[in-house]
Amino acid sequence: METFSTMHSLKRTFWLIYGFERSCSIYTGRPSTFRDELIDAPYPEDLPVSTTTESTKGDYSGPLLLCGYVRGMADLGRAADRVFLEIYSPKNVSTISHPVRGHDATTEVETLLESATRGLPLYLHFFDTMLPLGQGWQEMQRLLLGCTYHLVRMLMHRPALLFAALFDSREEAQKNAGEFDIEFSIRETIKAARNIIDLTHDVYFRRYPQARYDGSSAAILVSACVTLLYDLLDPRTGAAHAKDVFSVVERGVECLDQIHHLGQTTGKSLSLDVMKIAKDTLRSSTVDPELSQNLFGEFPWLQYISPPGNAPLASTSPGTLAVPSSMDAQHDFSQAHIPEANYMSHWLEAGFAPEDIPSCLF
Repeated sequence: METFSTMHSLKRTFWLIYGFERSCSIYTGRPSTFRDELIDAPYPEDLPVSTTTESTKGDYSGPLLLCGYVRGMADLGRAADRVFLEIYSPKNVSTISHPVRGHDATTEVETLLESATRGLPLYLHFFDTMLPLGQGWQEMQRLLLGCTYHLVRMLMHRPALLFAALFDSREEAQKNAGEFDIEFSIRETIKAARNIIDLTHDVYFRRYPQARYDGSSAAILVSACVTLLYDLLDPRTGAAHAKDVFSVVERGVECLDQIHHLGQTTGKSLSLDVMKIAKDTLRSSTVDPELSQNLFGEFPWLQYISPPGNAPLASTSPGTLAVPSSMDAQHDFSQAHIPEANYMSHWLEAGFAPEDIPSCLF
């Protein structure tokens, strides 16, 4: 029994490292160190409680016994590796036509993604919004698995969104892409970005608020928000679509602002950065000025606010961020304090007036 338990632990450890390493490789742009053709270790199977020793029983034994998350992350690691090699490797991003060449890899990746979700246990069904609440570790695994799944899908289709941004219209982009369906890939990457924010928001504010203490979702949230903002560069952007995009981005900002594990201000710094990017996107887009004023009414944080005391702005050109000097802001507002809103001084440092801070962050 001890030998069996040891082997199970080794398999579980190996495949967890495999999944995370493959995911990290696409984050960092470095090739994976694993070679699939040299791996013959089977996936760890689920164990009944009766096969464990007394020392492993308890509330914490669930992740050791039920390995659906490990198997799912390993499958997603394979999919992430194909996305990196076929779409984001240097050989495939050297020319403007790389979205067309990368399209050939989507069929294989779709198969791998489908395989990753096919055998998931019920508590890991991140795509089911009506799923009953699970234990804390189950909710964390569901969140991480779902975010990784949607991130791989988003990255698989995102080159189409970036490709379209190089042209004056989506129609012109489609002509240059040939048979590659630009609109389909853009819809898929936007859908995946929305799903990341919706899933995280649901877990943070309803299913398992303690997940806010884990900062692993921060980079994925930022990536999803930036992807959504790219869509606003489309000249066809209308009032309803712009409002919808900023509503989702605001939910992403709300999630970032709640992350505690990164430090007292780091999560809030990320939320500020996303808001600044959103402002620049609005200023750089072709959105009608009247529409912009309407958006300011819905989202006051989109406005460029002059810092209190008429402190000079770092930049005021349309293509750069117009934010107060960090040194001046720190000198003037680092001691600001609002009761029951510990993050408020950080917002004031960035030049925001209290009434223009999104109400969702209170």
